[in-house]
Amino acid sequence: MRLRGRGREASAPPADVADEDVKGEALLREASLERLERAITALKDEQRTCITLFHLKGLTYAEVATRTGFSLEEVRSHLQNGRRNLRLMLNDDADRN
Repeated sequence: MRLRGRGREASAPPADVADEDVKGEALLREASLERLERAITALKDEQRTCITLFHLKGLTYAEVATRTGFSLEEVRSHLQNGRRNLRLMLNDDADRN
């Protein structure tokens, strides 16, 4: 493939570049998911349980409370603290990389 102007050849056909971009994005997503999994695992049990049930399983506050035996206030607190701790861990991890 020739580029207009100076007669140079492109280093890779556009399809190959697009494939590399897709592969690169997939690797970044996989790395991000691994970081998230490690951060969730590092949470206190109560926070991890509430985060998992609410955000990953899609349960409501009331359903999380029923399933765990926590009060609604405890569920809200564990979710708030869990989100904050995840954010801190993920930001700290990103700063190190």
